[in-house]
Amino acid sequence: MTPAGTDKIPTAPRAASIPTGRLRWQRRLGWFVFPLVYLVLSFALRFLMRYRIDDLKRVRREFRAVSAEPGPVLICANHLTMIDSVIMMWAFAGPWTYWCAFSRLCWNVPARENFAHSFWQRWVTYLAKCLPIDRQGSREHLDGIFENLRELLRAGEYVMLFPEGTRSRTGRFRADEITYGVGRLVQAVPECRVLCVYLRGARQDGHSDLPVRGETFFLDLRLIAPDALAAAGLANDASGGLRVARDVSRCIATELERMEGKYFAGGSGAGV
Repeated sequence: MTPAGTDKIPTAPRAASIPTGRLRWQRRLGWFVFPLVYLVLSFALRFLMRYRIDDLKRVRREFRAVSAEPGPVLICANHLTMIDSVIMMWAFAGPWTYWCAFSRLCWNVPARENFAHSFWQRWVTYLAKCLPIDRQGSREHLDGIFENLRELLRAGEYVMLFPEGTRSRTGRFRADEITYGVGRLVQAVPECRVLCVYLRGARQDGHSDLPVRGETFFLDLRLIAPDALAAAGLANDASGGLRVARDVSRCIATELERMEGKYFAGGSGAGV
């Protein structure tokens, strides 16, 4: 990893305040303990697991280009391991960038059965800007998570979701298994930009709990701007409702599928 001092000081304007008190306090506490959390995680990833990011300078340069523009960003990625979101946020920026612009540290929606079934796990996920979800939960619970994510995006926060909803069991991105949640969020926050991210370890053949020790990760980033969806006729579909959400989700899934195809064809990062 590059030293923290190599990251440029963020130039994006400060995000609007989060209206809901509970989410606002969760963010404040997360920011307060962030240096310690980042130090522990970075040490574990870099020295204990010996992970590295291929072409890290390019990845951080492209992420800076996205975050230089104000406004909410929804990050949509493929999903192969339980710590994909941690790897991506570790790769996107150093601690100084996140400390100065904490909105860029993504909110995540981990499965409650994997990350929040004990007292300590609940506290760690709380401080790491996570909203644990029970995928078999009630409609009220699921709608509450959606409303929180919409509120966060409208406040200019970054949110990360996996369109497949769970880790791929084939080791490949499955566009036919996407959920419509990402499309609903884009529909609810039309000014939101979508950053598609394809992440894969060089030795990752299928899904697993953790990447192998000593793994090298490839990341490709591709930004979908709001006007791109409108130009494709998705954001202005007169039928509205579920059909728009479905079309937006499929557009995102198609981009991720294309990025995976490029990876296996031997292509390098496409850029933002």
